[in-house]
Amino acid sequence: MIDPYVMLAIGALLIVAEFLSLSFFLFFFGLGFLIIGVANFWLPGHWYHQILFVLFVSLVLLFFLKKPLRKRFGRKKEKFSEDSSDESDTGIVRGGMIYYKGALWRYDGDELEEGVKVKVRGTIKDTAILER
Repeated sequence: MIDPYVMLAIGALLIVAEFLSLSFFLFFFGLGFLIIGVANFWLPGHWYHQILFVLFVSLVLLFFLKKPLRKRFGRKKEKFSEDSSDESDTGIVRGGMIYYKGALWRYDGDELEEGVKVKVRGTIKDTAILER
């Protein structure tokens, strides 16, 4: 039998490791160890049963809770802005950046010649998305 305190410690360590890795995977195995560790105070069993129950509980939690928790706590997707209704969607290369809608924007991709006009599809944060 694995001591319940050892299982609780493993669960706590896995949850702390989750905060460091941000994989959103270790959290569920940490919860599995915590749940089975608490259950082992009243229902002791063989070590292999404990490990199987930890795997079962962790996978069930992972399957049912990962998507809702990721929606709530996960990173938000970046919004792509294509609003160019009142201005042209053409920018000009100036100083290694794109002059577009009265501002200079960074861009990803190959170096462009100074003064070249480029078609801008939209922006994400401070980067202009160019049409190829």
